[in-house]
Amino acid sequence: MGSTSRLRQVLLNLLSNAIKYTPEPGLIKLRCFRTLTDVVFQIIDSGIGISSSDRAYLFEPYHRLERDRERFDGMGLGLALSKRFVELHGGKIWVENANEHGSIFTFTIPILISVKPVYLKPSLKNKGKLYETVVN
Repeated sequence: MGSTSRLRQVLLNLLSNAIKYTPEPGLIKLRCFRTLTDVVFQIIDSGIGISSSDRAYLFEPYHRLERDRERFDGMGLGLALSKRFVELHGGKIWVENANEHGSIFTFTIPILISVKPVYLKPSLKNKGKLYETVVN
């Protein structure tokens, strides 16, 4: 059985990073949807983005982007711990570019039991199985 506190910690870490690296008046979205095999979480921001060379090392312990070391506190453990927690739940985590600026952090957690989806706010894109909220 998975740990809800660890998954909450992953979400909070990714959201706090999005807030930290998205200058005002930026936009941050949290998406959650279910596929046949997984629950998928996405944190999408309009922030400063991450280069492809930096993405290769982003989830390594103690890795911090050179440009951020002077501006932001931290030891470079948040994403490494997030990756570990997601993998302990049998999931995957990755990052990709969001359009011209920003990032999309996605992680999946496998569905281990039969769960009936709850329809909150249907989206036309995924026939009612995509739930989206904007974090201000």
